[in-house]
Amino acid sequence: MDFFQAQDDARRNTKKLVFLYALAVIGLIVSVYVVLLFLFAGAGTGMGALWVPELFFTVSVVILLVITAGSGWRISQLRKGGRAVAEMMGARLVSSNTQDQHERKLLNIVEEMSIASGVPVPGVYVMDGEKGINAFAAGYGTRDAVVGVTRGCMELLNRDELQGVIAHEFSHIFNGDMRLNIRLIGILNGILIIHLMGMILMRSQMYARIGGGRNKNNAGLAIIALGLALTVIGYLGVLFGRMIQSAVSRQREFLADAAAAQFTRNPEGIASALAKIQRHAEGSDVKDAHAAEMSHLFFSTGQKSWMNAVFATHPPIKKRIEALNALHVLEAETGSASRRKQAASDQQSKQAAGKSRGPLKGHDALNLPAITPEVLVAAAGTLEATQLEQARQLREALPDTALTATQNTDGAVQLVYALLMDKTPAVRGRQLEILSTGKADDISEEVLTLADELQDLSGTRKMALVEMAIPALRELDKKEYRLFRSRADELIKADGRQLVFEFALRQVLVHSLDAHFGVRPEAEIRHTRLDSLIPGLSVVLSALSHASGGGVEESFKAAMGELSRLQAEGHAAAGTEELAVRLVAPEACTGASLEQALEELSASSGEVRRIILDLAAHAVCADSEVNEREMLLIRAVAAALDIPLPLIG
Repeated sequence: MDFFQAQDDARRNTKKLVFLYALAVIGLIVSVYVVLLFLFAGAGTGMGALWVPELFFTVSVVILLVITAGSGWRISQLRKGGRAVAEMMGARLVSSNTQDQHERKLLNIVEEMSIASGVPVPGVYVMDGEKGINAFAAGYGTRDAVVGVTRGCMELLNRDELQGVIAHEFSHIFNGDMRLNIRLIGILNGILIIHLMGMILMRSQMYARIGGGRNKNNAGLAIIALGLALTVIGYLGVLFGRMIQSAVSRQREFLADAAAAQFTRNPEGIASALAKIQRHAEGSDVKDAHAAEMSHLFFSTGQKSWMNAVFATHPPIKKRIEALNALHVLEAETGSASRRKQAASDQQSKQAAGKSRGPLKGHDALNLPAITPEVLVAAAGTLEATQLEQARQLREALPDTALTATQNTDGAVQLVYALLMDKTPAVRGRQLEILSTGKADDISEEVLTLADELQDLSGTRKMALVEMAIPALRELDKKEYRLFRSRADELIKADGRQLVFEFALRQVLVHSLDAHFGVRPEAEIRHTRLDSLIPGLSVVLSALSHASGGGVEESFKAAMGELSRLQAEGHAAAGTEELAVRLVAPEACTGASLEQALEELSASSGEVRRIILDLAAHAVCADSEVNEREMLLIRAVAAALDIPLPLIG
């Protein structure tokens, strides 16, 4: 599915959810109002009319306050995003330097998918006490996403099966499902509070009467009746909430299964995982007390219930397997013919490419598509098996010492410093002074050793190491992170200029870690049209044009030509009037100005961000050749816009 379309669908589903939630709240208010009318009428208060505005207003205010407080309380508990959800379910963060073979396999799979897809490596959690086979993804977005699995899932599934399950969860990350899932948790808790209030009222009065506090005017009985009514009404509200939960969740699971099969090109992997759930004694059961309210997060149904036929958040496993088997049969029937046709097409493309362009190293070896603006934009928020294989090969080619460094906090910090070390002795000397200032432990030797080993790696491999180091860097405390971030900035500035790789590295750090440590809040949408973004757009497109291996003006003109086409076709976000986007001089395209521009562009709607990526893609592809510097830069731009852009080439 198209990434931007999926994001738009998620926003539409959120609006539907709010509408259904409003209906549920109105139903609760009317029900409680009717119950109170009967109680007052029975008590002889003289309130016999069906419409009592004062009573309805009071009931509405009280119910709204209670539900809002209940929802707000639960959402505030989950304000830290995915890790808060994982911790609520008793999951444990898997350490980056784990030596457990099952945990290592899980981390490797998650890292490969993150490198391939452009999604920051999520935190990985394990529910140690859960023997059932299940998994979940949670968070508000890619920056705070986590992936969790039960111990049964981690230990009982082989690599292909586990990869299929994790690919399913990554699909939820791409499609914007996670934010909706957390909102569902808050909504259900708000409705549940009414049910709990009724239970408390009943029990308090029953205990009071048992204790001898009988009320002669039957006020106590009236309170018990009100409590019973609230309990029943609240429970019906919870059931309605569960229906909302299941309606939102079921269809998404089929889509996520299909996406996982596409990502891995192995429908049998995820189908086999589902078959194991069917055969396993524990199935996909999750025993945790929060399993019911979190059921829509899971890979498979978290709890067995007689109401599953109506309120199940997942389709029956048998139907999911049948759908995956149909995909496998379809691929088998069409695959041979498609592969023959594709092979002939690829050969023609390669012959033409040999005359006009030099693709990135490894591009043809993995049978990746020729890089065009259309390919770049369509690749956003997707993952193909070829890209996953490319990420696996890339990871295996990395030095063991560097891989080891990504697996612990100290090593990850030293790794980033090492990647920023300059080859020039004078600059390196200044950088070593920066590292030694205010540091009790001298890490210069370790950093230099790593720097010498990594200096000949390609920018793509260096960026893969940075991405793999993110989970370990998340384990820093806030003070340590601020020091680390400050030192990294000083190392970048030591030579008085900022390379494309250094800018890309900094963007990965900022995008993946700043929100985690509360350094920078998530941008709120302020721009729905390009005309309010002209200065920032000028800087970004100019920087990409200057990084181009071909002509600067040609690259910029290609982007402007695409903008004119979008306006002519009536894209509302592109506007209709000519925009004064201009080519900025290279000395004005500094790292600081580019970062400031991207910060402003990131506060745009999904449609505006799609157009920005489209224009950027036309700038880098103008000369029919995408070099490594251009690819690093456009991936950094995409990351700043919160658009996962996979490895292409």
